[in-house]
Amino acid sequence: MALHNTMMFPATQPPSDHSSIKPLSNPIALRSGPPRFGYPLRNPRQTMATSSLDRRLRHVESSAGRMQRLNAVVLGESIASEEDELVFPSEGFSEQALVSSHEQYLKMYKRSIEDPAGFWSEIASEFYWKTKWGEEVFTENLDVRKGKITIEWFKGATTNVCYNALDRNIEAGNETDLQDVVPKYSTTCEVEWMDAEDPLFLLYTSGSTGKPKGVLHTIGGYMIYTATTFKYAFDYKPSDVYWCTADCGWITGHSYVTYGPLLNGATVVVFEGAPTYPDYGRCWDIVDKFKVTILYTAPTLYVTRYSRKSLRILGSVGEPINPSAWRWLFNVVGDSRCPISDTWWQTETDHPSTRRLVTEAWVCNIPFFGVQPAIVDEKGNELEGECSGYLCIKNSWPGAFRTLYGDYERYETTYFKPFAGYYFSGDGCRRDKDGYYWLTGRVDDVINVSGHRIGTAEVESALVSHPQCAEAAVVGVEHEVKGQGIYAFVTLVDGVSYSQELRKSLVLAVRNQIGAFAAPDRIHWAPGLPKTRSGKIMRRILRKIASRQLDELGDTSTLADPSVVDQLIALSDF
Repeated sequence: MALHNTMMFPATQPPSDHSSIKPLSNPIALRSGPPRFGYPLRNPRQTMATSSLDRRLRHVESSAGRMQRLNAVVLGESIASEEDELVFPSEGFSEQALVSSHEQYLKMYKRSIEDPAGFWSEIASEFYWKTKWGEEVFTENLDVRKGKITIEWFKGATTNVCYNALDRNIEAGNETDLQDVVPKYSTTCEVEWMDAEDPLFLLYTSGSTGKPKGVLHTIGGYMIYTATTFKYAFDYKPSDVYWCTADCGWITGHSYVTYGPLLNGATVVVFEGAPTYPDYGRCWDIVDKFKVTILYTAPTLYVTRYSRKSLRILGSVGEPINPSAWRWLFNVVGDSRCPISDTWWQTETDHPSTRRLVTEAWVCNIPFFGVQPAIVDEKGNELEGECSGYLCIKNSWPGAFRTLYGDYERYETTYFKPFAGYYFSGDGCRRDKDGYYWLTGRVDDVINVSGHRIGTAEVESALVSHPQCAEAAVVGVEHEVKGQGIYAFVTLVDGVSYSQELRKSLVLAVRNQIGAFAAPDRIHWAPGLPKTRSGKIMRRILRKIASRQLDELGDTSTLADPSVVDQLIALSDF
């Protein structure tokens, strides 16, 4: 396996003709880290049931039938322009999918919550274990009031991730992501069998919210969960050619370049090099050359001169995907035929905690197997039905991180003390009438303007709805009258020139969609945005630039293109 550079493409490439795209009314952007989400064209109108599992499942199950009766279109037809139309996969695609219906998802999800030991034991048994686990499949304590936080899965069992990812598949006759290398070395190497709760790797977060944290994942749980999420998130089949463009050094690369695909014996394209050389179409040239069927990326490139006929599924990763970008990805990249799999997850969770199965309609996220999301208020009270609040998870899952290396106190304080009995994600969330989850951004990204609490993601989505805006990032700055002001960095569609008139038009777009209180105080032109190699915008750097604290920018070595920072500083007074 070789490392490859992530596909971090400039956001100046989506087609400039957005005139036929109708923006959503009051859309809410979703944040990923490396998460990424989609938007519904419309939420079906019915009342959410109470929060007990059975009632929630019955509600979502019944709402699925109502969604089917709406004006729906299927993949392969042009995307709907009306707000009350939904996009469903084609019947042929759904029939062949691993999760072929909403009803099948509900059945699997219900079992994963009511019988987690049985559910995950059954999946884990598909892999090789030198010794099996005992009767106690997992132990957990997420409540700091009851003692030390504990998450353990398959403890006492022994296995080896490398053996399951490579040796097991080679022994089964699969070719080997190594033919030219192996003959030079010994063909035998003793397997070191490890306890399921032994450390697998440490991965430091990007430090976008402060000092980087050493996230610790363990062998058994991470192996099983990553393999399972890869399988179902991308509807993987043995005939697929899969390509994730993320850097192996980040959690997306760990999970979906290396472990997840190899544990499923997948055929994987691994890329190393500059994705923009010799031109911005290199990504699609690779897709055509290697007949890629599943592409997981954050693509914003010219595509029309390439075939892309091999593609059957698209996965989006990086920053929030807005309605215009979703339509472009669906219509242009996927030729209106490829389902899009959007996910929300974190370095800490290892996997998509909420996601949209490729057989689901174009609506927002549902919890993945084994995950019980909860929305709580500022006092930690769990909210019922349609609501907004703080996103938490109220149980453990195999792939959850176990601690922060060398800093258990920070682990407990950051993730479990804010709301006792829950894992706190750090994100805000809204649950709609149908039980779907909408992430509204990091809670520390909320801006308080003259008493109005505004999520940065909302403003960003309103800006990107403008036909000449390709990408936007919003931060708060001190304001002597309003308390905080809104400072927006805007990347324009390729070929569009900076102008004062365009600034006014962008501000007007926000006023019209959200209200005058949300209008940006400053529009800062941005040829590109400072992003990590996994597609995450480093907003801490933008805050320093907006506040003119240029001597406090901190480390920029984790950026895909550090030169972007100098470009932004040079345009500060433009």
